[in-house]
Amino acid sequence: GNNLAKQIGTVGDKRSDRSGMLLLISPPGYGKTTLMEYLADRLGMIFVRVNGPTLGHEVSGLDPAQAPHRAAREELEKLNLGLAMGRNVMLYLDDIQHLSPEFLQKFISLADGTRRIDAVVNGQATSIDLRGKRFCIVMAGNPYTEQGERFQIPDMLANRADTYNLGDVLSGREKLFADSYLENALTAHPLTQPLAERSREEIRTALRIAAGEDEALPSSIPSAVEVGELLRRMGTVRDLLMKVNAAYVASAAQDDSYRTEPPFKLQGSYR
Repeated sequence: GNNLAKQIGTVGDKRSDRSGMLLLISPPGYGKTTLMEYLADRLGMIFVRVNGPTLGHEVSGLDPAQAPHRAAREELEKLNLGLAMGRNVMLYLDDIQHLSPEFLQKFISLADGTRRIDAVVNGQATSIDLRGKRFCIVMAGNPYTEQGERFQIPDMLANRADTYNLGDVLSGREKLFADSYLENALTAHPLTQPLAERSREEIRTALRIAAGEDEALPSSIPSAVEVGELLRRMGTVRDLLMKVNAAYVASAAQDDSYRTEPPFKLQGSYR
């Protein structure tokens, strides 16, 4: 909240010296994108998401004409469009651990008080001034690269960002986080989809069944026996997924000189 207030201002705020950037860090599946989509919607802002893996390490600038392939060119066109629109835009760069340091450095001046960036709009190089405009930039990523190494954002960009590690924010709320995997997945299967519209107490019962803490759903729920069995299997998958991510994080945080086995590079997400 404080960071977005610094970037877009507050009610009655007439200041034009807005600055900053929001940096969200966490392993996969923590809901970084979902959280920012929700905030953009509540703030009445256009959510412009740029996919980091699509751009990859090959892209070092913002010019779509220099993109190595069509998918990367389309992402750069979307990025430049978001910058050109300027007002009421939340620019969201996702999975930045896949991006090159040279590319990320292009956003340093956008994150400081100058609030400028050199973009390419309709094939023309353009210096865009976003001072005083209702615009914010958010970057999100995994603290470790796809090779299992610790990811480092350029220092000059990190110094201008407010960084939040969602893994730390969730400390002490591990059960709620584990339950969220299942709640978010309820609508993905025809059998469990009706549960998403039931009362909170019935959803809690479903979560207890998935954890092996309860026996059966109320008979008022259609196909209660089949749904209960499916929930138990979902709980097994969820538990395995969380163990995989925990092993990945523990391995990535370990110094190579202390390893007694190869690094664990597998990671997963409920998506």
